[in-house]
Amino acid sequence: MCGDAWWFMLTKLTRIAGPTEYLAHMFAGLRSTSRVFSIFSAPSFRAKSAPFVPKTPKTEERENQQVVNYTSFFGPSRGAQSKSGEFVNHETAQSLTAVWACLRVISESISSLSWDVYTDAGIGREKQPRHPVAKLLANPHPLYSGQTFFETMQAWATLHGNAYAVIIRNGSGQPIQLRHVANTLVKIDYDEKLGQLFYTINSSTTGKHIVLDANDVLHIRAMVWDSENGTGKSPITTHRDTFGLGTAGQGYMSALMKNGANLSGVLTTDMALTKEVAEANRDSWQRANGGVGNSGGTAVLQGGMKYQALSLSPADAQWLEMMKATTEDVSRIFRVPMHMLSALDRSTNNNIEHQGREFVTHTLRPWVKRWEAELTKLFSDQSASYFRFNLDSLMRGDTEARTKMHGMMLSTGTLNRDEVRAIEGYNPIAGGEGKIHLYPVNFAPMTGLGQIEQGAEVPQNQLGNGEEE
Repeated sequence: MCGDAWWFMLTKLTRIAGPTEYLAHMFAGLRSTSRVFSIFSAPSFRAKSAPFVPKTPKTEERENQQVVNYTSFFGPSRGAQSKSGEFVNHETAQSLTAVWACLRVISESISSLSWDVYTDAGIGREKQPRHPVAKLLANPHPLYSGQTFFETMQAWATLHGNAYAVIIRNGSGQPIQLRHVANTLVKIDYDEKLGQLFYTINSSTTGKHIVLDANDVLHIRAMVWDSENGTGKSPITTHRDTFGLGTAGQGYMSALMKNGANLSGVLTTDMALTKEVAEANRDSWQRANGGVGNSGGTAVLQGGMKYQALSLSPADAQWLEMMKATTEDVSRIFRVPMHMLSALDRSTNNNIEHQGREFVTHTLRPWVKRWEAELTKLFSDQSASYFRFNLDSLMRGDTEARTKMHGMMLSTGTLNRDEVRAIEGYNPIAGGEGKIHLYPVNFAPMTGLGQIEQGAEVPQNQLGNGEEE
């Protein structure tokens, strides 16, 4: 084993607070590193350098197991049955337009946020655009860009409650790629003796699996209900009946149009009909009224039929109201304002801006905090660097409100002109004049007036005691 891998082993030992006998097993695991990471031999997991993760007795035991059948963990593919009789899973739920809209709004909002890697610089912080982690997040994998990575991970986390990405490291332990893994290929186990989570990840191409500790898996999760399992709750599973009611309503509407049940009238009879006459009536009815193009037609039947006008409609049957109620329920579940789902019944120009701010504060900000906490795994233990999203751009008001805010910040000396220009996307003032902080004379302390900026001399007519000469 190369020197870099041995050094990485020593750094990994500091992460596991287990008994000393486990450390011996971890060193012994070096002899079979290639077997542990055989899953990465598949094209979908291949990296420039083979990643390295040490072993424990628990990982040795798991590696010797049969390839895991993950279908048994997640149930049948069609999902569980709701009280409405509909089978609901994460795919069928997306057929509801409200669910699809919520999924897009949240995932696309997160992926479009600007972000930076910062390093503490004693007083304040400095952006590090050339930091290795910044470069990695901008291009996490040859298959997708940074924005696609954030959008895909957030979509899975929003809908499933969990999103996983394997951190592929080089021989020195530095992250070089991030590979998203579908939830159906991941199983989490909690080791009570070590007090750690282990992720068993199956390869859909090779049929092999690998066991990684939590430090080598990015796990973005929703609210965690089972702390030992460490998985987030899926809104689709939790609110299965709500989504099932919505899909049942869609199925009813589709069947209504397909079978031509929305008619202007029918023909009835008091006579007993033979099988042949009944079938002829049925066929005539279907030809005259089946399908959308024939909706509203009148059937011509046999056997002493009488015409009876009908006024049945989906609105009369309150199905449209039910679908509207489902949209409101979905809005509550995902905490997305109704106007973002194109439901503008109660929206005005005044409250839409306020609702947009609430969306940033109560919907996006919790996800942002989860991302920032999880991405610390990409930095070394001794690093003073960290990752931060920028939500300021979403909280900006209109032009008039921003102008007032910037004027206040400039007049109090909180920001200089270059900082305000940077907020608005302009370049700094040439010559460095924009870096000077301005302040009103009547707000400046008498003893320091003129010395706050550039070491200017105190005017002769102002003394330290506030008296004039």
